Amino acid sequence: MIFRNEPGREPEENTFGKVDFFVYEIAAIDIDKMSYRVMEYCSAKGFGGNLVLHQMDPEDIPGYENGKLTSILYLIKGSSSQGIEIQYIDGIDPQIKVTVPSYASWGDVAIAFGILTAITEDNPECVVGISENNNELRSFMVCDENRKVLYATRLNNIYNCIAGVPYNAFAILNGCNHKSVFAPIYEKFDSDDKQFWDFSQKAMQQFVKTQWAYEDYKTIPLEEITSPWGEPRTARAVNNEADTFVEVCQYLVFINPSNGESKNVPLDEFIRNFGDNPYLEHVDTLQFIIHKMPDEEWMTMFDSLTAVL
Repeated sequence: MIFRNEPGREPEENTFGKVDFFVYEIAAIDIDKMSYRVMEYCSAKGFGGNLVLHQMDPEDIPGYENGKLTSILYLIKGSSSQGIEIQYIDGIDPQIKVTVPSYASWGDVAIAFGILTAITEDNPECVVGISENNNELRSFMVCDENRKVLYATRLNNIYNCIAGVPYNAFAILNGCNHKSVFAPIYEKFDSDDKQFWDFSQKAMQQFVKTQWAYEDYKTIPLEEITSPWGEPRTARAVNNEADTFVEVCQYLVFINPSNGESKNVPLDEFIRNFGDNPYLEHVDTLQFIIHKMPDEEWMTMFDSLTAVL
């Protein structure tokens, strides 16, 4: 989460609200078999999309020289917002850590409980502990009621994030594929208020949609540029090669394909002046799609841009 009057910096990951589950006294785990059962569990809970596993490259964890560490990010296409990471140590004393991030979706929570359910069913004598915000470990029961409670806390987290944004700033969340930007709200709802749940559910749905609705669009890497006053600024270089997802940044660098000339334009100024362009599709407050234009349309827009840097 990041709050900025001048948005565009990479947001720092918010670990407040993160939950870690630790499972001890288990037999060795077959990741492939467990993943299949997780997929079945998620499907039974209404999340039947493709389960995607990303093998991660974690740093060595001190104290586990006698075991092999496997780190995997689990995602459900169309249902995950941030995904669920597991760290599995296979050795003399197998154990697994399941991390549920602060803004995990309903589908992500289903993944986490699918993993925990598969392990506890195969290891009825195992010990399951929970640590919230890196606090002291306490015992935990894997049951459907606790699954619902865990998701409710994710909704509470996303609401508090957006409701806590200062005036004239934004909340920017890191998702599994894209960031998602939310303008601040100034109405305070109680957690048992229907308005609270409606707002939080809608925000989470938007967060999830942003991750998966734009998979076929080109994305642009974030670059550093320097203002005339020597201050660093973030920018993305935009051309007219393909439909493009323009993620949050401070400046857009528009390029003339005929001669390579470029114009640096503040993001907010571009949105203010060209927000109703028929080739623009708004994703959220600060992000949008620029659809590929006829060359003459692109040049008309380019010629009308006023470079700042």
